[in-house]
Amino acid sequence: MNETSKQPPSDEAPPGDEPQPLRTEDQARVAKLAAEEALIREQLKRAELENNAAEREAKAWHRRYTFVPSPRVALQAIVAGVVIVIALFAFYQPLVDRVKSEAEKNATIAEKNATIAKLDADIQQKRNQQLSMQLDEQKKQLEVAKQQVKSQEERYTAELKKTVERSKKTEENLNEAVKLAQNWEKQLKERTAEYEKLAKTSETDKSRFQRLARQEQARATELSLQLASLQTKAQSAKEQTAQVKKEVETRPGRVFRDKLKGGAAGPEMIILAAGNFLMGSPQTERGRYEAEGPQHSVTISRPFALSTHEITFAEYDTFAEATGRQLPKDRGWGRGKRPVINVSWEDAMAYAVWLSEQTGQQYRLPTEAEWEYAGRAGRATMYSFGDDASQLQEYAWYLENSKNKTQPVGQKKPNAWGLYDMHGNVWEWVQDWYGEYSSNSVVDPNGPDNGARRVIRGGGWSFVARSCRSAVRGSRSPNDRRGFLGFRLARSVALDS
Repeated sequence: MNETSKQPPSDEAPPGDEPQPLRTEDQARVAKLAAEEALIREQLKRAELENNAAEREAKAWHRRYTFVPSPRVALQAIVAGVVIVIALFAFYQPLVDRVKSEAEKNATIAEKNATIAKLDADIQQKRNQQLSMQLDEQKKQLEVAKQQVKSQEERYTAELKKTVERSKKTEENLNEAVKLAQNWEKQLKERTAEYEKLAKTSETDKSRFQRLARQEQARATELSLQLASLQTKAQSAKEQTAQVKKEVETRPGRVFRDKLKGGAAGPEMIILAAGNFLMGSPQTERGRYEAEGPQHSVTISRPFALSTHEITFAEYDTFAEATGRQLPKDRGWGRGKRPVINVSWEDAMAYAVWLSEQTGQQYRLPTEAEWEYAGRAGRATMYSFGDDASQLQEYAWYLENSKNKTQPVGQKKPNAWGLYDMHGNVWEWVQDWYGEYSSNSVVDPNGPDNGARRVIRGGGWSFVARSCRSAVRGSRSPNDRRGFLGFRLARSVALDS
């Protein structure tokens, strides 16, 4: 797969942030009215020029031929001027009214568009407030769930301590009883020996001493039987204590950290129960790739532990500094709790070997089947939370929300089994060589015996939602190091120890 599959979307204003444009027919009407208005203005200007010319000519004639008109002529001139004014008003007033009416309509349309834009902005603000409230509520629910898990873990731990203390006390009492019985047996042997000695020195008391010796011997036999019974009970108590301890330590859902030799804590792990599931995707799944089929039944026969989140820079750097390995580059995004990147499959295996030596436990990369079993968390849908890709932002860092880089682990919602970032953030190396699926039902599959590329799962920060589905498979050369490659570890759970 390529490191990126498309460019991030541009920052465009959401619908409703600007006034709505005029309709085509309204624009045509406005243009027509504007043309008529320009024509009227041109005619008015031309009439004004003609009027000015007439006035200049009249003044010239007046200067040339000054005379005093008769009242009749003056009255006729006034009437003619009034008629001309009325005619001009009757001609131009309808045009002015039409222009004014159209302008008022345009103002009304613009006002309505502004009102609609304001309503859209208010609706968007309310939606944002609702989404913010929902996010706060989900954070509160997640915090309550964490507190419940912590309380349950503390209760189980307290019960285990009480059980162990009771078992120790019972074992101590049994040990005391065994010591007392052994002391009695020793005293009886000494007394028997003394009686036998006296019997040899006194023939007359021989029969009495022999009878006493037989009685003491019978008592010693009884005490021996009682001692054997107490030892059996002590052994049974030890076995029960070990069984209780084993059940608590291997309980599915238990979160723990193994201690390193220096006293530091290893990665946070969670125990997953055995089970079965359908691996791969059905042919009807949207966005399905050919390599995801055929879908087939897989059984995971034994419980195992898996990292609750991807191995971080802080955890990997401890290993690299202790072994003298070169620290992987972080692209300037930061280290700490961000998932380690630029590590190969061989680097991940070396970390697992080192962690096994430090803790005395068997750490390894998960198989591809174990990874998908854990990633689905009991669901047969496109994602661990369902088929709605719009919810992916609540569970994963991917192209739409990652800001083109990795993000610290454990910030999004976990799946139903308490595992974080199983979708997105970084692609994760698994144990298997890449190969085609079989349609047969299988138990604890480990993939092909050999190959050229190792499997990667989960999608990454620079990939689209389609590539972050539970069934998506990728592959890379075992020595490949990229800015989107990381890993998480599995640990075997020793049920028989």
